[in-house]
Amino acid sequence: MEKIIQYAVVNNGQTQLITQLLKSVPVLCQYNPADQSNLPLLENVLLTWLNKPNMTETHRRNLMALLVAAMQEAPFLISPKCCLEQLVVPQLSSVEIDPTFALQVFHKVLQCSPSSILDSGCCDPLAIVVCLCGMIEQCSCSLWDPADTGNRTVLKQCCLDILQDMANVLQNHKFVELDVEWLCEQLCNIGWQARLQAEPVLRAITADTLPKMKYQLKVYPKVISSICHLPADEWSAVDVTTDEEVEVSLLKLCANSNTLTSAVLEGMDCNTVMSYQCLLSAAIQVLPNCLMSEWSNIVCLVGHLVRADQVHVQFQTHYMTHLPLVDLTGLKYELSLLQFTSDVMCLWQTLYGFMLQEKNGEGFWFHLNQCCANTLKSVFSSLSHPATSQAFLLSQAVCHVCHLLSILPALGTESMFVLVLDWLSELQADSVLKYTLLYRETIEESIRLIQNEQWSQTLLKKLL
Repeated sequence: MEKIIQYAVVNNGQTQLITQLLKSVPVLCQYNPADQSNLPLLENVLLTWLNKPNMTETHRRNLMALLVAAMQEAPFLISPKCCLEQLVVPQLSSVEIDPTFALQVFHKVLQCSPSSILDSGCCDPLAIVVCLCGMIEQCSCSLWDPADTGNRTVLKQCCLDILQDMANVLQNHKFVELDVEWLCEQLCNIGWQARLQAEPVLRAITADTLPKMKYQLKVYPKVISSICHLPADEWSAVDVTTDEEVEVSLLKLCANSNTLTSAVLEGMDCNTVMSYQCLLSAAIQVLPNCLMSEWSNIVCLVGHLVRADQVHVQFQTHYMTHLPLVDLTGLKYELSLLQFTSDVMCLWQTLYGFMLQEKNGEGFWFHLNQCCANTLKSVFSSLSHPATSQAFLLSQAVCHVCHLLSILPALGTESMFVLVLDWLSELQADSVLKYTLLYRETIEESIRLIQNEQWSQTLLKKLL
């Protein structure tokens, strides 16, 4: 059995073959040797593999595929309930094992059999919600622990996905009022952000059986009240133990979803004007702890503030030898977000680049660069300006990102390199090519500054 599972794990694309083979020998899979644990042979071997440290990502993916195949088609090699009870919960209960892979398996179990979490008597679903929120609080992709950036990013995203799935599963389950009170008390002990993360679950379990107004599902730091007024019948202000600036609390709140961002913007006084420097300082503190989707939500907030003239970004056009005959005020949204994102990355490199280099922080930069590239790609993905303005915007964007490629650590910047390649392709389009020629010399100078010689030559060939 060990050899069979090993073959499935170390060889790609063999999941279906091994699954069919195992289903042809059910007696072997369910065999329970007296000298081993009380688990059937197949479950015991799978548990051994789950406990193996330092598995490669490919091996994890193959093992996950095997588990899913074993739970999907009857006759089941292992039931979702057994997988949850015997393989997942013991892993999550251990303080010595990284919970990331166990949570990924848990997520697959929920997808294969949503009711398994209710049928199983080994875990309380509300206690799992509390544990997930606690993990999210601890999953800080911060520079202070750069070696764990990738794992913590995956772990945080997995926790959020499970919470969303659990909200769908638990909405048809009846909970008594004491259960909900206990859940709210536990979440309050973790922090206000945990309460927001669990808001879909809270809304699901209080939708029909309990008075909605008795449990404030949405909370926000009281400091935000100085710039924003949120409806008291939907929101509850809480005191934050740390002395956070209002901008930091605002970004943490809006990072959760665009829905929260819309609510905050509706409650914000239209005469409120925020300092760009304070907003930038807050972004440096908050963005490194954010997933890619949370980056997008924060940039969306900044974009709304720019359009409403509630924050003024001094965007730089120093990459251009001359300014085009275009109305730059009509381009302030794209230029402001380009400048904002570029400023965040430059300041991170200036403040912490050397320290991260000493700590082998490639994982941290890889995460940050991916988020930055995804954000800029989204901002410039649907330009509707005239050709002359579009050429100017894309040229500015290319120069800004080339500048980042010239100062950031080389490892982990592939996503930015690909983004520049895409933009150069757009600049070669027939509709904007004649305007691109105006900026070709400046773009070439920016490309030649890139540290990676191979990338620089590739981009120059694309440009020329």
